[in-house]
Amino acid sequence: MKNVMNIQEVYESIVGGRISSFVLAEGLNKKHPHIMALIATYKEPLETLAALEEQSEESAISRFEQSIGEKLSYKIKDKSIPYMLLTYDQALFIANLQPSTPFIRDFVAKLIFAFNKTNKAQA
Repeated sequence: MKNVMNIQEVYESIVGGRISSFVLAEGLNKKHPHIMALIATYKEPLETLAALEEQSEESAISRFEQSIGEKLSYKIKDKSIPYMLLTYDQALFIANLQPSTPFIRDFVAKLIFAFNKTNKAQA
């Protein structure tokens, strides 16, 4: 199975150094509730990864808790669906919980390239 997302689509989906759980689910060919369940299950290591990118560990954790507590929501057909915005490290952590298949490896390579391209554009 070939990954339907191309590198440009992954790159364009990164906003403010974060990628939505919707895009991650699509890229990993998983249902969004599965990704959200992984985020809830692995909340602690995801908080730690968020802290690596912040100057203050407390602010990173509280921001992550706030986004998990309130959850962002995306309105689809009159329904608000909770989602998360994940950092590069958090997205790779979730991706690495998936079985290693050519499809997953292809998406992870695109994810790495897209985040690197984003970082270079911001520099």
